Amino acid sequence: MENVALDNARLDRRLIPPNKVFFSWYINNECNYKCSFCCPQDIKTAPVSLDRWIEIWDGIYDRYGECHIHISGGEPFIYPNFIKLIVYLSKKHTLEFSTNLSCDVQPFIDNISPKRARLGGSFHPENGNFEEFLKRVTLLKKSGFDVWVNYVAYPPHLKDMAGYKKAVEQSLPGVLFAIQPFGGKYDGRDYPQGYTDEEKKLMNFGDNSEVNKETIDWRTDGAKSVVKGKLCRMGQMYARIYPNADVLRCCGNGASKLGNLLDNSFKLSDKPLPCECDNCPCWKCMLAGKEDYWSKYWISPEKFII
Repeated sequence: MENVALDNARLDRRLIPPNKVFFSWYINNECNYKCSFCCPQDIKTAPVSLDRWIEIWDGIYDRYGECHIHISGGEPFIYPNFIKLIVYLSKKHTLEFSTNLSCDVQPFIDNISPKRARLGGSFHPENGNFEEFLKRVTLLKKSGFDVWVNYVAYPPHLKDMAGYKKAVEQSLPGVLFAIQPFGGKYDGRDYPQGYTDEEKKLMNFGDNSEVNKETIDWRTDGAKSVVKGKLCRMGQMYARIYPNADVLRCCGNGASKLGNLLDNSFKLSDKPLPCECDNCPCWKCMLAGKEDYWSKYWISPEKFII
């Protein structure tokens, strides 16, 4: 009877857009870069063994079926036993990574299938070497992975952004150069709402990138980001995991806690619930009734494999 119940739970989730549960796993605060714009959250990284993480994610698979896990940090690739962990996870879940690509990518390529993982490389001009970064992006793409480039639109870095974008597009046609609006204080202004008209022009390349346009418009226009009180599937089909293993409904301010992975208290909601957040940070938030719009942006690797 228990197996029947588990199968029914999987079937139900697979019929609800985006047809599998998505997790954002902020696995650690530690990073080998020290970017001036970065303000890591004051959350300690829980000491968890490889075997315990395997047990936890096997349990999530048993309850919710194959999920998609977006792993970031900090810098996730410096997490202890990281390659061993993700190799195991890729057998049951699809994966996605945000990384500064400072590591050797060959062990990743040798042990993970492009059918099971995709990767966003974040270039940080204060720390990274662009030529080395581009070589690693190129190697990943040639190895069959869906890959893109992230760039934080920190005001002092805006003047050079167009040059980096052009270099990526010339070397790797079709690779998205994704602009991530800066969140924080700079020169007495609060960002992302504080971008000046001149700064916004530097962020608008006229390249018809819907992802970049939606990201920038949503994050810089407070009127668009107010969805508080509307029914949302965040917490039903999505959750955000923090370094201490707390699980929240989403990454917005005011999001409710769904439990903790280490004490087995985590549980997804069975239905969409009203949004609790002021100024939702996510333009592809899972508003109920808007599935035709946002579901196409919740992507897992198999959508890119022919």
